[in-house]
Amino acid sequence: MTHNASFDRRVLPEMHGDWICTIVLSRQLWLGIKYAAPQPEAGGDPPADLYAHRALYDCYVTTALLSRIMETSG
Repeated sequence: MTHNASFDRRVLPEMHGDWICTIVLSRQLWLGIKYAAPQPEAGGDPPADLYAHRALYDCYVTTALLSRIMETSG
């Protein structure tokens, strides 16, 4: 799972298997969404000791966003 598979595929080593991209899913579910980064309001409130654009924060918010996508889409 990634928030931006098109970027991650260019910078990460080759990984086989399916990719889940929350940007693609968000844009399909909520028409007109254009933001590039997972927003806390879209995925819940991360703990106060996590900082934006750090790996653990990004994992937390992206996972929360995927959870919201799954809840909304059924």
